[in-house]
Amino acid sequence: MRYLRLFALCLLRLCLWMSPLYAQEITDSSTAFFEGADHAYTVTPPNGFKLLVDEARRDGYSFAFVPDEASYDIADLVILGSYMSMDAEAAADFSFKNFIADDTAQMRDYFGDLLTINKVEGITNFEGDTLPTVYLNDTSQFIPTVMISYFYRPRELFIFELVISESYPRFKAEDVFVQALLGFKSLKKGDLSDLTVRK
Repeated sequence: MRYLRLFALCLLRLCLWMSPLYAQEITDSSTAFFEGADHAYTVTPPNGFKLLVDEARRDGYSFAFVPDEASYDIADLVILGSYMSMDAEAAADFSFKNFIADDTAQMRDYFGDLLTINKVEGITNFEGDTLPTVYLNDTSQFIPTVMISYFYRPRELFIFELVISESYPRFKAEDVFVQALLGFKSLKKGDLSDLTVRK
């Protein structure tokens, strides 16, 4: 699974000309804190999962969630997260809609024309912000990347990717992914009192 994870990350880097950034703080070994220009963000794993930072960094990601009893390298389900920041000049030219279109187009180029990419409605974070989300599948071959969700505020971008092994049921993985996104918080600076409380 590692090769495909790294390939997906390379696509994102090519689109943005930047590398994922790392958490400024791990508050209690299960919550990662990111400080943006105007907002602060936290990510917390769903029940039964743990937050891994060092292992994810080795693959170029900002963080990862894996089952409590699993290791990063052999987990049957991994949620990978990337946090990226851009300067004001780059942000002025950035189109979130075009970024998602380019990213998914490159996924199709890699996996092949039989790959189906469908929008998923109603995926939100803790505050109820909608995260544009796509579902990937190919009935002719196994596709490890199941879903990708995107979150953008001016100058800051989060990408969440659900990756599974061939033995892990997709429908179970999808539910875990939705729960993981409910643990993602974005609050304007100065209103940080509720950042570390999970819904």
